[in-house]
Amino acid sequence: MTVTAIDNCATYTDATHCAVCKATFVLGVDKLTCVSLGSETAQALCVEYTNATDCHLCKASNHLLTTKKCAAGAGVTECRVHTAVADCFECKAGKYRKAAAECAAAVTCDVSLNLTSCKCDTTDAQ
Repeated sequence: MTVTAIDNCATYTDATHCAVCKATFVLGVDKLTCVSLGSETAQALCVEYTNATDCHLCKASNHLLTTKKCAAGAGVTECRVHTAVADCFECKAGKYRKAAAECAAAVTCDVSLNLTSCKCDTTDAQ
């Protein structure tokens, strides 16, 4: 991650780039730009996102409630008991299970896996 990437976060044009700045930005409702979480509007939009990727970008304060909505709350904590791939986006504050299998104890999350193949870790292992 370069300084340039951080500075230009708001002008990124896909979810992957926006996620690089996920601490302060989320994917805009138009799916083409990132929106600063500094505004209440952006916070509200996060709850209305309609797919797992968008919800993941708001993981600091939201978790995937269904396949179409994000819900405000302790998403990272609640993710530990989820089993759906989409729900795993919140697992371990940004880390993902290596195996695409059901949640299982004592299996740590992996930061480098493709989001579409993740499953949740149910442990507190770091």
